[in-house]
Amino acid sequence: MSERPEHVAGFVIIIMILGILIIVGGIIALILAAPTLMNLQEGFSPIIGIVGIIVGAIYLMLGFGLWMLKNWARILTIILAILTIIGSILGLFIFPIGTVAGVIGLFLSIIIIVYLTREDVSAYFKTLKI
Repeated sequence: MSERPEHVAGFVIIIMILGILIIVGGIIALILAAPTLMNLQEGFSPIIGIVGIIVGAIYLMLGFGLWMLKNWARILTIILAILTIIGSILGLFIFPIGTVAGVIGLFLSIIIIVYLTREDVSAYFKTLKI
């Protein structure tokens, strides 16, 4: 197994884009929460934005780990994808505007889990000793 598994670069790009989109969503959530923070009105919680920025940063770090073919990054990416699936499903019911993002997050997370749990990909990450 001397070559990088096919499509690893594509999945790393998907994970990095997902991380960037989550960070952008977190920033937008913080902007929407600004009136709440200034006590101008009841509304959006800034916690959603902060969590989004943190989760997006984690996705970016995992993307770099996957690019370096680290098994810990593969395992943590699978765990985060499972959490994203749960969040996406909850988001479909909580935020009407989150429907599109929820469906995209759900779809991408399922693809990530299926790919990273494939026997050939999993074996490559486990045998690499770099």
